[in-house]
Amino acid sequence: MTPILPVMVQELATIRQVNDKGQFDHALGEFADGLDSGQSESGDSSLAKNVTKFMTNLEHWRTQAAVVSIGQLLEDVYLRSGYQHY
Repeated sequence: MTPILPVMVQELATIRQVNDKGQFDHALGEFADGLDSGQSESGDSSLAKNVTKFMTNLEHWRTQAAVVSIGQLLEDVYLRSGYQHY
């Protein structure tokens, strides 16, 4: 488990079940899309909350990567994820 995407091994397996053929990031995106559309059957509100938070942060970091220095981006990753306390 990491502070950036705080999920346990069993939760990773739940995400992977969405798409077991492609890359994990595709499965994660499909899982998040299912949450957005209400089609996800995760049954675990903490998993849904953590994935939603991660996807929001990821979108933010992708946007920031185009306009700030790498140092500023890394600082933002540390601050938004709580990684500095890990």
